Amino acid sequence: MGRTHVILDGLQDPHWGQALSAQWAQAGFDNAVDLSAQCAWLAPGGVPQARAGANRNSLSEADLRRALGIARSFGVELRDRPGATFRADNDLGTLRQKMVYEYKSRLATALVFGLPALVLHYVAPQLAGGTGNATSMATAWLIELLLVGWACIAAGGPILWQGALSVIHRRATGDLLTSAVVVAAIACSVIGAIRAIWKADAGVAWAANWSPMLFAANLVITI
Repeated sequence: MGRTHVILDGLQDPHWGQALSAQWAQAGFDNAVDLSAQCAWLAPGGVPQARAGANRNSLSEADLRRALGIARSFGVELRDRPGATFRADNDLGTLRQKMVYEYKSRLATALVFGLPALVLHYVAPQLAGGTGNATSMATAWLIELLLVGWACIAAGGPILWQGALSVIHRRATGDLLTSAVVVAAIACSVIGAIRAIWKADAGVAWAANWSPMLFAANLVITI
């Protein structure tokens, strides 16, 4: 019987691993979850398939979507899909190679956009004449916000998505903590930059205290 391998990125709690395996079994999948290796395999089980005449030797793409929906209820995205063209008999080693490539690409993205933002974070006061005035630094903060925002989306997209899943299904995960830091830092920075632009006098002290929190989002995503 063909096994379809998946990567379980971020599932750490042994009880959740057992519960996920049990729910997959209830849905009609033979499966095994290996938390230490952050992976699992699935295969058609003893429960009749929803689609008449289904191939009993391997999963269909619809089966994988059902398994994906169950995994998402645990705040976990199955990573990754067997490929652009669905293959039930995929190879775990190939999946791991794709994951390594993905992580390297995302790290490169975080560095390409995050490092200039980091430099700007420290150079901006000098560019503003060393006054530390929030109004004079608003443009630099907006540029930094664009750089860090894109780094968070392009490099940290899967983390933010799994953090959102954790909120939806009320499960505490490491991705939820990371997402909370990123969202809080960017939200405070956006508010600070807006106040620096539109309420220059009243917002100077407040914005000067909050807008530099972009540094936290940048650091967390890069790590």
